[in-house]
Amino acid sequence: MKKRNILLLLGCLLGLCACHKSEVGTWDNMGAIRFMKSADTTRFTFAYIEEDETILEIPMVLEGDYAPRAREISVRVIREVGNKQTRYEMLEPIELEADADTAWLRLKLYRTANLEQERDTLSFQIESSKDLLAGDKDYLVHTLTLYDRIEEPSWWREGWNQDYLGSFSELKMQIIYDVFGTTDYYPFDTEVLMTLYPNDYTVEYTYRVYKFKTYVAENYPDVVWGDYYEWL
Repeated sequence: MKKRNILLLLGCLLGLCACHKSEVGTWDNMGAIRFMKSADTTRFTFAYIEEDETILEIPMVLEGDYAPRAREISVRVIREVGNKQTRYEMLEPIELEADADTAWLRLKLYRTANLEQERDTLSFQIESSKDLLAGDKDYLVHTLTLYDRIEEPSWWREGWNQDYLGSFSELKMQIIYDVFGTTDYYPFDTEVLMTLYPNDYTVEYTYRVYKFKTYVAENYPDVVWGDYYEWL
């Protein structure tokens, strides 16, 4: 009888452990979600667009298996904007669609007068939801910086970039934005392209150079670029 009671107690404990594991979830049965880059920052300026509001999409990627249903993603604001004039909305639902490996944090941004004078910043953090765990801890936070003017980005003077693009100007930044829709990174950065297009980044690079040079030749033939521009 004593042995039977011990076995019964052990069975109950194992049953409780199994229930607990099922409630919390593991990578094996849930998968996880994270931002694409570690401790990344998106810089958005209204200076390139005429509209007073826009939708910004920040990508998130799946770690684990696909699923035949949509899965909820939990994202929390961990750093609010510093100026009460700054306006944004985090659009719902935030979810990973069925059979997808990429999801988007969608933000509605508003042009406000304070952004012409100073930048404002907010940060988001991915947390575990009922459907998806938080992924690699180094890839869970994303920062967004908002402003309404054209500034020289830090990447302009990195490596050989300036030798290709030449001296900085607001017009050149406008051209880059018009062609690629972003100025967050050097548009021909192979490391970035390998992350965004892991299977065909060389094709993407060739296409970008063609698209950029064609646009410049047709619309801004008098703009002077760097000494190595022809070697792009």
